[in-house]
Amino acid sequence: MTAGEVEQAAKVACRALDLTNGVASVRPRRRLNPLLKRLSGYRGVSDVDAALGRAALL
Repeated sequence: MTAGEVEQAAKVACRALDLTNGVASVRPRRRLNPLLKRLSGYRGVSDVDAALGRAALL
């Protein structure tokens, strides 16, 4: 995200969310929360909306 690659960060977040789905530990999600919070400032970007939507379902 610091490089201005919002779409790429959102795609990576989606992938990470997919990988953490079904994991009993809450630690992976806690690690993703700061990124998801930063991404929320870019609502309206399709990849960001997909990542935030996926996060809301988990």
